Amino acid sequence: MKDKEILYLLVAEDLCRRIINESKGVAYIVGGAVRGSVTGESINDVDIVMNDSFVVLRRIDGIKVIDTKGLRFGSVKAEYREHIFDITRMRGEEVYQDGQLIDYKDSATLATDARRRDFTINTGYMRIEENARVCITDPLDLFWDAITKRQIEFVGDPDERIVEDPLRMLRAYRLCAQLGWDINPSAQSGIMKQSEMIASVAHERIRHELNKILSIHDSYRIPAIFLMMYDAGLLSHILPELHYAMTVTQNKHHDETVGYHLLLTAGAIRKRNHLLRWAALLHDIAKPKVKTWNKKKNDYTFYRHEVKSAFDAKAIMRRLKFSNKDIDYVFRLVYNHMFYITSKTKLSTVRHRMYLVGYNMFRDLLRLRIADRIGNLSKKSGITAHLKMLLKMVRRIEKEDKVLKISDVVFNGHDAMKLGLKGKEVGELLDYLLKRCIRNPKLNKHRTLEKIAKKWIERRK
Repeated sequence: MKDKEILYLLVAEDLCRRIINESKGVAYIVGGAVRGSVTGESINDVDIVMNDSFVVLRRIDGIKVIDTKGLRFGSVKAEYREHIFDITRMRGEEVYQDGQLIDYKDSATLATDARRRDFTINTGYMRIEENARVCITDPLDLFWDAITKRQIEFVGDPDERIVEDPLRMLRAYRLCAQLGWDINPSAQSGIMKQSEMIASVAHERIRHELNKILSIHDSYRIPAIFLMMYDAGLLSHILPELHYAMTVTQNKHHDETVGYHLLLTAGAIRKRNHLLRWAALLHDIAKPKVKTWNKKKNDYTFYRHEVKSAFDAKAIMRRLKFSNKDIDYVFRLVYNHMFYITSKTKLSTVRHRMYLVGYNMFRDLLRLRIADRIGNLSKKSGITAHLKMLLKMVRRIEKEDKVLKISDVVFNGHDAMKLGLKGKEVGELLDYLLKRCIRNPKLNKHRTLEKIAKKWIERRK
């Protein structure tokens, strides 16, 4: 556990003591913070549950309620000693509609509050005693059982928990990914029965959980998690393109299906960058569409699959409500992932490709290429000769060349405006000059670029 996470818990403990002293009631730390304190999982937020009115918060110095949107559901967000907390009243019976809480009843006991929680791993309550000792209360005898079994299991009837909020199906696999645990057979069975309900969940919420799965530290778990979702039928509703690809065979250059290759490639990305892993997961997503039989080669081919995959990846990410910036990042990587070089390839060609992909992204393209190779079961893992050659050329360009991005061009926007250009024209000229300098870095001299700029303006006229 990191120092900042320990501090977060200590502040939460202090807040619980203040609530108890002011209300004479009870207050506990619950949820992911309790789970993380035992499993070592990162603690990103801390939830507190109490059995008194929120009026008591007004009597605590230094606390500020910053969000009351959930007040009618017994929940507020507060800031205390520069830390944010979700504070909730103890609940009993809850009423859900379309995965959203619409009504609830107060609870007087921990056991009643615990029964309405989603997973057994979330039924532990951290209590602060009078002697400042901290202990974990397990009112349903489920929390420590989950820790021992190392399994994700729903509280009570899986069908009821899923119907309340179908996103819990995806969240179960996310917890498996983060903790490295298995999913309980009863939970897996419940998800298989209710998998189609995930279609009622907002795309933004689905994206959020998938991003967390693709952000785990140990990327080798990613293929197993997606395979569990595939077996449960969940993948067919959230990523139908990937679900279909799981059964599509390739050619003599691959021993695995398209879908399994995508999972292996995503799992081979060691850099903890969920967007880079998205690019790996979608880099061949259009192969089933372009698969054709080639009589001359006596084998299947996937001509220009990287282009179609880039546009399909864009469509998938738009469906999941990603930002345009994130979509552009993945699109560029997928579109360019088939870039190969030979012994005759010039440095200018590599420079130009670095420009097209983006200088800051090109290293990620190389990571994708290496992961693509590792995800091919018919090949020996490792870096191929041409990839080693490409790496050497990139290092040489980074070491020797001074023109890799617009800010490296000595002719800037002010110089362009002196020639009478305005608005978009300035950017278009600088982009053109960058392309010229990428092909030939020796052109990056102010007087030379000024001459080129004047000719460019004349041609436009």
